[in-house]
Amino acid sequence: MVIWLVLVPLALGASQNLYPSITGRSLLSANRSRWAFWMMGWGAFFGLAITMMADFAQIEAAADSTGIVSGEVRVLGAILFYGTAIGAIMHALNALSGLYRGAPVSKGRPTSTSISRDDYSLTTPTSVRRILAGGAHLDTTVVPVGESDETGSPTELD
Repeated sequence: MVIWLVLVPLALGASQNLYPSITGRSLLSANRSRWAFWMMGWGAFFGLAITMMADFAQIEAAADSTGIVSGEVRVLGAILFYGTAIGAIMHALNALSGLYRGAPVSKGRPTSTSISRDDYSLTTPTSVRRILAGGAHLDTTVVPVGESDETGSPTELD
């Protein structure tokens, strides 16, 4: 159950983050995703906590040789752990519904500036800050102007 408690929220968060880029569509319902996440997390947490309490009570009962019914407490922990299974089913249904009825994800991403350059000619020594201030973005190709295609002749950048 400890593995469920740690890995389930981690895997669920990763799958919800990667889903739009893989399928090209958003999940059908963000609210259902939230419910699935919390049901899986809290189901694993409470299932583990109640089961551990029952185990500790059973250990104490064996030491004291008193009759205690920890079996019913373990059943309660198992029932609470079903929240994890229900949350997984909710997430799977949300992902499948989003595959067919989810909103398409737009291909273009908004940039922080309206100025963008696809290539930038580098004629003099300059800094990266000046290149970025000139409207270049991360995908801009920097082209040195004094380059030569002759073999054995390196491009001089000065």
